[in-house]
Formats: sequence, C-alpha cells, structure tokens
Amino acid sequence: MDKIDFKTFWESTGEEFQARLERASYYKHPTGTGDAREDAVREYLKEILPPRFCVDRGKIFDSQGRLSKEFDVIISESIHVAPAMCLANRRIVPIEAVYGVLEVKSKLTKKEYNRFIESVIELDQMRRYYIPCEKRLSQEKLDELEKGFEPQNKKIGQIWSGVIAISAPKAKTICKYLESCCEGFWFICIPGREIVMQLFDPPGWIGVPLKLNSLPHMVWLMMDLVSRNTRPRYLMPNFSKYRESINNSFGDIKGVWRVEMKKI
Repeated sequence: MDKIDFKTFWESTGEEFQARLERASYYKHPTGTGDAREDAVREYLKEILPPRFCVDRGKIFDSQGRLSKEFDVIISESIHVAPAMCLANRRIVPIEAVYGVLEVKSKLTKKEYNRFIESVIELDQMRRYYIPCEKRLSQEKLDELEKGFEPQNKKIGQIWSGVIAISAPKAKTICKYLESCCEGFWFICIPGREIVMQLFDPPGWIGVPLKLNSLPHMVWLMMDLVSRNTRPRYLMPNFSKYRESINNSFGDIKGVWRVEMKKI
C-alpha cells in the first residue's frame, strides 16, 4: 500500500501559502498590503476547511443586540449563518454559530496583541442560546438552556481564538506578550517560522519552529479544536431569541389586527 509523505505534503502546502503572502506584499499601500494578506488567509482557509464551515471577516452579535469588535477571521457553522447577514461587505455572525476567531497581522506588536485579546474578552458579555433537536431532555437541562451560555463555557464548547502573524518578535518577547492572555486563546502562528501553542500539563506555552509546516499544523489544530467541541449534536441555535428582540425593537405598532378562525 502506498503511503503519504506528510512532511513533504505539508511543506508544499506551506510553500503555496507563502507564495500567496508574497503576492499580497506587492500591493504597496499603507493598509492595502494588510488587507491583501487577510484575504489570502481567508481564501486559504475556505479552500482547506470542510464545506460545513464559513470563513468570514466581520462582527459577532447575540440575541440581545450586543455587537463585537471586528474580527479578521470568524470561523462558524455554515448552516447557521444566513448569507444576507451582511453590512458594508462584512458578515454579521450570530454567536451561537461561532467556533473561533483569528487576528491576521503583518507585524505583531504588543499593542495589537492586547487589542485582540481585549476584543475576545469582550465577547464574554454575550450569551449563547440553544434548543434541543429532540424532546427527551430533563427539565433541569431545559432550564439550563433557557439561561444561556457564556462564550467560554466548557460544557457547551469554548469559542477559541488565535493570531496569525506574518512577522513577529523573537520567542522571549512573545513570552512577555502571553503573560497577558485570556481563556480560549490557543496559538500564535508565524507562517514559515513557528507556531506557539498552549499547553495544559504542565500549564504554559510551547514554541515549535516548524517553518513551512507551521500554517498547515495550525489548520489541523483548529480542526482538532472543532472536533473536540463539547456542544452536544442534539442542540441547535435558538433563533427565536433574536426574533423576540427584533419584535421588541419595533415598539408599540399601531393598527395591528388579527382574525380568529373557528375550528372545523
């Protein structure tokens, strides 16, 4: 039986992505180069992730109308994201559908890192609501669903986050960055150089100089995070919460009428 040479395969994938970043750098403009690199990352993820995922740039909102800061990359469940939910060519994604968020930086600085961490922490003000696909849950479980879940609730699956930095400081400086972190932050990937990942036993971080293999390794780390998401498959987003908020926002509408029909 033939065998795949993983090392060569991942390196060729890494080389392909590096070529995309190189092309993006030809767009000489104060913000144009960064935008082109973000586009390159999103297009790469769209091609390599399974069709069940949406890969968008935009903001996250919840059923109470709370709106997040903008994220360079939002990875969500595609069947729960309406194509029409767009503003100014940016996707507006319901938090119930979100798996993770990424920041893409041409050069990672302490200021930019902290800004992203603050944006992720801000998501903790939101709540996620789900309904069961089947009716066999206990009343205790149903009450729990009614209260909603915060983004970092492990029982329902955390919303993870990470950074892709085209250029970043050396390891010692990155370690100082990571002293200020948040729950759910998993990695910093520097394509073509290394990936820095969170450890649990013992707690801490590890930097692995995988070079061209860094980005492909990050993608499979993301896939692992999604596959280990603890949200039970019998739950689906409770979009009635959004409809309630929309109805309430209309206020007291004059001229509303209804007709009751007799049962036959």
